[in-house]
Amino acid sequence: MPISRLFKTHEDAQAAAAELAALSFPADGVTIIDNKTYVSAETLGKHGVLRARAAAYAMAVREGAVLLIASAPLGTAATATEVLEKPRAGDSGPVELGFEASVWEEAAPLSSALGIPTLLKNPAPFETVTSIPTLAKKYWFFSDLFGLPLLSRNPAPFSGLIHSPAPLSGLLKLPVLIK
Repeated sequence: MPISRLFKTHEDAQAAAAELAALSFPADGVTIIDNKTYVSAETLGKHGVLRARAAAYAMAVREGAVLLIASAPLGTAATATEVLEKPRAGDSGPVELGFEASVWEEAAPLSSALGIPTLLKNPAPFETVTSIPTLAKKYWFFSDLFGLPLLSRNPAPFSGLIHSPAPLSGLLKLPVLIK
């Protein structure tokens, strides 16, 4: 997953990018986005920024902040985070977003956390394959599958079908403990 940080000035973002380059981070893995280019949540999403943070980052960039996104190779995320979080000259620290975004706000949290695209765009693949409606649909009830009414006036609607107090034991001809 890419590591991102908002800076207050373009010079601070460039200094962080130069420090990453000095640590042998790939140059094509570091992106600096400022308000001179059009930025949207979708654009940031293509760079791997979580959707929950992308909208806030886009708004901050439009207001003058500079966003640096670094795709750290495996095992170097801690180093990249340390470089990006280091205070710069004239920088009073990271630009605050006003909230803490969570991976779990995403529709596919595991895929988002690992930076893996989802395989299917269908929100209900099971329904498509089996033609059984999802339980989340409005005005659909499990009893509709069997043609049963939703509510019954009888407190025990199926009790009339079984006349034995121990139907399984009777069927298997097993003795019961209490008669």
